[in-house]
Amino acid sequence: GIQFEDERFPFKDWAEERQKTPYGQVPTMTVDGDQNTQSYAMLRYAGRLSGLYPDDPYEAFKIDQVVELELDIRYWIRTSMEVTRSAKLLGHKEDITEEEAKEAQQRSRAELVKDKLPRYLGYFEDLLTKNPAGWCVGDKMTIADIAWHGLIRWLDLGLLDGIPSDFSQRFSKITEWMKRMYAHAVLAEHYKDKKK
Repeated sequence: GIQFEDERFPFKDWAEERQKTPYGQVPTMTVDGDQNTQSYAMLRYAGRLSGLYPDDPYEAFKIDQVVELELDIRYWIRTSMEVTRSAKLLGHKEDITEEEAKEAQQRSRAELVKDKLPRYLGYFEDLLTKNPAGWCVGDKMTIADIAWHGLIRWLDLGLLDGIPSDFSQRFSKITEWMKRMYAHAVLAEHYKDKKK
């Protein structure tokens, strides 16, 4: 792996820390004193450095398709989290109450569990089934695997009310693939003291 320094701060410091970031967002990546942001730009950069993202345009295109599929379902999950901040955009009245926001979020999550998660995880399951190597694209881990691993791990941790923490386990290929991901030496070291 590539050596890096992982700097974190407590949530209570977020208001102050966000003022120091390019777009008021985290994560950031500092390279040679230059602070950068946007998760998937950083993923591609780190992927190029580590050999997880190819220089060949067509091979990169194949990987990007799978990454964009992950972003599609992540959008719907994020939408379910933004009910109060994006009420009008999401078709709710602007002065939505906390109780109404919670109900809207529950409806949104129920729709995720009923339709969007099975559909998108089904696409991902099919993709893994079609690749005899067992990775997202090609015969080795790529940034597409890293992106999807982050999403599936988020779901599996049970942090999203209304989405069962065992939801991804309904998909056998995804379950096998997650075991392979956790067994990878770099990820195994990263997660050795963390909840899987």
